[in-house]
Parts: sequence; C-alpha cells; structure tokens
Amino acid sequence: LVGHQAAVSALATIPGVTDAFITGGKDGKVILWQIGVDGIKINGGGDLRTTHSNVHTTISGVVACASGIYSVGFDDKLMASSIDGSAVNAVLDLESQPVCIAGTPEGLIVVVTTKLSFFRDGTLLFDAEMANDVSAIALFNEEEISVVMGNSVLIFSIDLASEALVQIGGPLERLGKVTCISYSPSGEYLAIGDMNRECSVYSRESWSPKVTSRWVFHTAGITSLAWNPNSKFVATGGLDNAVYVWNVEAPTQRKKINQAHIGGVTSVKYLDEVMLVSAGNDGFVCLFNTADLYA
Repeated sequence: LVGHQAAVSALATIPGVTDAFITGGKDGKVILWQIGVDGIKINGGGDLRTTHSNVHTTISGVVACASGIYSVGFDDKLMASSIDGSAVNAVLDLESQPVCIAGTPEGLIVVVTTKLSFFRDGTLLFDAEMANDVSAIALFNEEEISVVMGNSVLIFSIDLASEALVQIGGPLERLGKVTCISYSPSGEYLAIGDMNRECSVYSRESWSPKVTSRWVFHTAGITSLAWNPNSKFVATGGLDNAVYVWNVEAPTQRKKINQAHIGGVTSVKYLDEVMLVSAGNDGFVCLFNTADLYA
C-alpha cells in the first residue's frame, strides 16, 4: 500500500485499536490508516499534512494516546491532533530538532532533542538533561524510562512529582550502536536492537539476558523492533530489507520475511496478536499475518 511520496520514517499504533495505525514520512505527512473490508484507506480520503509547516520536512516520530496523536518533525515542532485525525489541537515549538518521541496510553509524552522533555495534554511538565546525546527511548507506564546513549542503555525511574529521573539500572552494553528499544507489554522484558545486527532481550527483574541465544540473523543493522501483545514474540526490521519474528519462549524459532521493504525497514508494530504492520524507505506500508508461528 502506498500513501507517502517518500520514505516512511515513523509508525505508531493506537492503544486499544486493532484496525488502524498512523505513519509519518519524509514528505512531511502524517497519515491515519484504517483497515476495512475494502482494505486500507487513508482516513476521510485525506491526511494530516497541514500539521507540519514544511511539506518537505521529515517526521521523526509519532505516537498515539487517549488524548490524541502527537508527532515531531524536522520543522522543530510538536503537533497534537485529534485521535481521528480531523483537527489539529496544538502546535508547540521545540528548542531544537527532535530525535524521537515516545508516549504512554495515559498521555505522558516524552520528546528527545538535546534533552528529554516531558509533556501532558500539550503542556510541558519538565526537562531532564542527559550526560550524552540520546538516540532512542522507551517508556514503561509512567514509572520508568530506558534511554539509549551510543552502545549503552540506561534505565531511570520517573518521579513526576519532583520532576526528576533516578537511575535504577544499566548501563546495558551492546557491541553495536543501539538503534531501538521496547518494553514487553507484560513488563517483564526489555528488547534492544543494534547496528551489530543483534536483537537482545533482558529481564527487568535482574537486568540479565533473558535470551542467551544470539539473535543475529539480520545481515545489516536492526532499525526497529516491536512486541506482540502476549509478550512471547519480538519482531525486528532491518537495513537488509527483512523482517524477523523471534520466539522468546523458544529462542531457536524464527520467521523471516524476505524483501519486506526495498531500501530497508524503518519501523514495525503489532496491531494484535498476529497482525504485524511494517514501514520502509520504499514509501510502502505492509501488513503480515504471523499466525503460522503460533502453531
């Protein structure tokens, strides 16, 4: 399916919704896709392209929560839109170019620039300075945040009342530059993908490896990863154009989707237990049914 006129640079699912998802592209568009009996259609036949001021800007991240859709782009803006994509509710100027964005279903939004900025309902709560540049983050509820700095992942507790972060874990060191991280829905694990082609899974209880087998079957760096809702499977997308689905309970089991996207996979997300959506540098969005892995 084609909706963007350039690479798809961001992908998000909507909490509690299994028939819709959101993409952002290097064409400056943010698109809400709805899955129906006739396939996938762009909401209302249109998109949210007016939410970012420059149609040639790159959308560097998008998330959805109960209060709406939040996107950041290289126009240095944080945009808040209604959950159905019909209206822009707020436009906030950022101090510098955003790297990525993360959010919780309840509406806590964190934007990475030269610092971590915490928002709720379009209002800045506080900023947290980091010792080094941050390239990716992951939130666990509103209690914990994992932060990527180069080859390392640091884990912090979030104290909203005192507007502070307290380190509680890490550094988790990887051989390659870490590109993506994600908490399992169960809260038991943290998955890490890196440019050394490896996907690693750590136990949150001890911050020790859950999977001792090396998941290094990508032939180029991993760019994105996602958990399915039951926390048993991890999907990864890479610069090798491939998508892999890994089984946490049976680590030697894996499914490979060859040539998922020409030019590399930029993002993967699960819509439900088996339906996986991916986006790529080819400007396409794809849906895959991974049910055969559950047999």
